[in-house]
Order: sequence, then structure tokens, then C-alpha cells
Amino acid sequence: MGADKNNFVGLLRKGFWAISSIILFLINFEITFSQSEINEEASDLIYRQDFSEQSSEWEVKPNREDWGTMVYSVTGGLFQWEMNLNQDKGLSVKSKIKINLPEEGYQISLDTKFESTCEGCSSGLIFNFQDWDNYYYAELETDGDLSVYAFNNKKWTQVSDTVRAQNYHPLNMNKMTVINKGNNFEIRINDMSASRFTDDRFHGGTVGLRAEGTKGTKNIIYFDNLDVRKKKLNENEAPDRGVDSPYHMNPVTLPLQALYPSRNSSDLINYMIDISAPFTFRKEGSGDLFCLKESDGKACLFIIRHFNEWNSPEEAADTIIDDYAKQVNNLEIYHQQSTYSAEGYPAYWVGAYFSAGENNYESSHLFIQAKNGVFQVFTYAPTDLIEQYRESLKKIAESFSYSK
Repeated sequence: MGADKNNFVGLLRKGFWAISSIILFLINFEITFSQSEINEEASDLIYRQDFSEQSSEWEVKPNREDWGTMVYSVTGGLFQWEMNLNQDKGLSVKSKIKINLPEEGYQISLDTKFESTCEGCSSGLIFNFQDWDNYYYAELETDGDLSVYAFNNKKWTQVSDTVRAQNYHPLNMNKMTVINKGNNFEIRINDMSASRFTDDRFHGGTVGLRAEGTKGTKNIIYFDNLDVRKKKLNENEAPDRGVDSPYHMNPVTLPLQALYPSRNSSDLINYMIDISAPFTFRKEGSGDLFCLKESDGKACLFIIRHFNEWNSPEEAADTIIDDYAKQVNNLEIYHQQSTYSAEGYPAYWVGAYFSAGENNYESSHLFIQAKNGVFQVFTYAPTDLIEQYRESLKKIAESFSYSK
């Protein structure tokens, strides 16, 4: 068991009452749960991250406290956590993008391993995350033991028996899959069922990563290939397997890339947005591009940070829109006004029409004041599609907030 659980849970896991309860869970599970693995043909991809390149959506700032250090990096196509602990500790990281898990059912998969085995070390998925005091943790230890815990109001409770994954590879990446349907869950290791349980504490929420170690641990944890899927509502729908935006460095976003670049890394401020519909994501130069899958990548939200000493978001908007207008065609502002962000920060909104490449677009630009600059939250779609996606794009843009 990972180091960060309390002693009560450690005793409970081997006790009669825990085993009896878990048996009841399994009986109930076999009666009510018939969910098989959600394959690509029968599912929509909600989120994918293969860590093939640096991404601002995942934490890379080192964490140094009295308990020790955790240094994050994206290296060689892997998300690496270098752990050096002075005491027992567990740490969790979630994307600044809220990856909404459908309450009716979902599948999450992740590859993970430690560089070397160590007693009390574990890594895995946190899921049905409500807040930092309430979520599930599927924990895979370096000896192949698998357990699932609920962190409920700051207290750990084991909700599945501890089992030894039969096809665990101690020296290689191991694929962990969480399959959910309502209150029923299945955990697979390397595509083989390892654990099943029923629990109703948390529904929906989001997903993240976690690792734990004991005092004296010096090790590296690796994560890769995080996928989140949901079952298609229409089973006859042809599968859309494409996950990469085909609009890399496109004529809409390209003009914004180098207007006002960052001067130093200390200027960076993380952000969060809430996207409940399936989408594609990729870095577009110095910005982040999110496109609704349903739109075939045509209805998108682009977030970019501009660095300059503006006195107000309105002043920034005037300057940036003027510069942008010089690089696209026929830009026409149809409305502009002072407003506020979701967190109450001063903001300025501009609605505009323009042409880029061979297409005409309607766009929305929200400029939010930040330290030494502004965020531009930019949504756009071709004019013949904007009405279909206007409300979805607006909802995502309005969810923008600084990460805490």
C-alpha cells in the first residue's frame, strides 16, 4: 500500500470486515455490471495526451517542501516525476483543463511505471475527482499489487480488495484502465481484468495522476498515453479516430503567435477551462488550441498569453486587435465592451468578423488582465457554422479562470 494512507486503512485492508464488505461489492457488481471495454469504434475520445511535446496544461513547476522534492518534466515523450522524499508522501496532479467524466459511463487508460522497484511506492489514476478532498485513487504498487481507495472528506477508505495483477511487468510500462458504468467500476492491468468494485461516493468529476513513496524514496515515475473515452450515444455513427488537430499553425491562429512573447518564465500563470464536449487539443506555437470534435476541428477556442505593460484590458484589446487585423482580411468589429472574467478580474470583450485563408469567420475575443500582460481567450468558427456552435464555445470561454 502507498505511503500516504493512514494506519486504520492499512489494518482494515487485511481484516475480516473489509474482506466481507468487498465480497458483497463483487456479488453486486456481477449482477449489475455488464460493461465491456469501450473500444474506439464504439466510443468518442474525450481527451488524449501522449506527452510527445511540452504542454502548458500539465504541471512542470518543481515542488519543494519540508517533505522533500518532486521535479516534473516532459522528456522523451514521457511525463516524468523525479521523487526525493524526506518523509512518507503522496502527490497528485491534474490537468488545468477540466476533463469532464460522463456520469453515465467512461473509460480511462494510462501507462505508468517506476524506474526501479521500491517498497511502499505506487502510481496510478485519480478519478471522479470532485475537489482535493474527494476522489478515488487506483493505486498500482511496484510489486504489482492493485488497490482502490476513496479519499472522502480528507479520509482514506479502501473500496476494493488488494489483488496482485497477474500480468504486471515490473520493468516495463503497465497499462491501467478504469471502466465505469454508474456506481460500478472495473480496473484492468495490461488489458486483463484485475479488480471490480461498487461504490457510490463520487459521480462525474475529472481525472488526474498520483504517485506515492515512503521516507527515503529516490525514484522516477513515468506516465504516458492518457486517454479518456465515453460510449457513443449513437452506436451506428461512424468512428472518428482522428485526435490531432489538422489546423496546426493555421491562418487563424498564426498571426497571434509572436505579437507579444514572454520575456521570462516567471511571467507564466496557469489557467483552467471547463470542456464537457469531446474535443481535440494541441499546442499551436505559443498558444493552446481546443477544437470541438463534432465540428471536425472548425469550431475552436485558442488561448494565448501576450506580455506587455498595458494599463487596462481595453488598451491591450485595441493594440492586439489592430495588429491582428493587419494579418487577416476584412476584419470588422461588430461589438465591444468592458466586462469581467469568471473570477471578477477586469476584462474586455470584442466580437469581430474576418477572413483568413479561403474562409469567413465570426470570432469572440476576451482579454483578461494578468501580471505583466493579458490572456486572450479567442473563439471562432466559419460564419456558416457559428450558430451551431456559438453556445458551446461561449460556455467554454466563460469558464476560463486562473489556476489556484
